[in-house]
This record gives sequence, structure tokens and C-alpha cells, in this order.
Amino acid sequence: MQLDDYQITVICSLTAKALLLLNARQVTNEKAKSSLFFWAIEDITERRIIERRLQTLSDGFEVKVKERTSALEQSNNELEISVSELYQANTQLQQFAYIASTTFRSRCAKS
Repeated sequence: MQLDDYQITVICSLTAKALLLLNARQVTNEKAKSSLFFWAIEDITERRIIERRLQTLSDGFEVKVKERTSALEQSNNELEISVSELYQANTQLQQFAYIASTTFRSRCAKS
């Protein structure tokens, strides 16, 4: 016989419960024709409380990561648009400077 990780809830009072984990093994001695049972009971109440807290924190972090990722993606898109607009403005400025320079040189050459 074998029993693995059997959970038992023990009600200690109206407001308190304990969660126990039970493991058991039957060991048989064929020569002596006898059996022994080994039982192990572990109080896992605190572990379960901590696991629930960790899960809650993990879920909260996941939400924050998604929100921040979304905000960063939006900022990145806005920056890409700004870079594109600045590139276009710079190109127009270079064209204007070229025309102004050419016009100025030709007027200077006529004088």
C-alpha cells in the first residue's frame, strides 16, 4: 500500500484551519510475515498561504509588465513618427539651403 500527497484539512476552531499533507508506505517482511506502516504528516498551511501570495504577486507583476510593454510600444511608435517627421523636415531644409545658396551665388556672380 502506498499513499502520496493526500491533503487533509483540519478545522482547529471557528476561524482557524490547518492543511496537512499525508504520505504513507507499507513495508512487508516476507520472512517474518509482518507488515509495517510508515506515516508522514506535514503541516503545509503556511506553505499554501505563501504560494497563494506569490501567485497574487506574480499575477500583479504580469499585469504591470503588460501595461509597461504597451506603454513602451506606444512611445516607440511615437518616436518613430517623430524621427520620420524630423527626417522629412531636415530634407526640406537641405533642399531650401541648396536653393538659397545657389540663388545667392548666381546673384553674386551677376554683380
